[in-house]
Amino acid sequence: IPLRSVRRLTLHRGGSTVTISTHGPMGLGPGLSFTVPLRHLSCRAHRSDVRTSIPLKVKGRIAFFLLDARGQLDNPRLFDITVGAYRKL
Repeated sequence: IPLRSVRRLTLHRGGSTVTISTHGPMGLGPGLSFTVPLRHLSCRAHRSDVRTSIPLKVKGRIAFFLLDARGQLDNPRLFDITVGAYRKL
C-alpha cells in the first residue's frame, strides 16, 4: 500500500500535466515519481464524499493511487476543477 499512497501531487504551470510522487517501500524514503497529462488522470470520488482516501486512476496503470482525504490542499477549488474531476479514460 505505501507504493500506491500519494505523497505529493503537483499541478504544473499551464495546468496540463501533473506529477505524482509516492512513498517508498515500507514507507521509507522517496518512492515512485512520474508525470502524466491531466487528461490521463481521473478522480473516482469527490473529496467531500470519502473519509480516508481519494482513489485516483491513471490511464495505463493497473492499480488506483490513494490520496489522503485529510491532507493539506493549498487551493481546494483548483484541485476540484483539475485533479478532482471525473474523466472517462
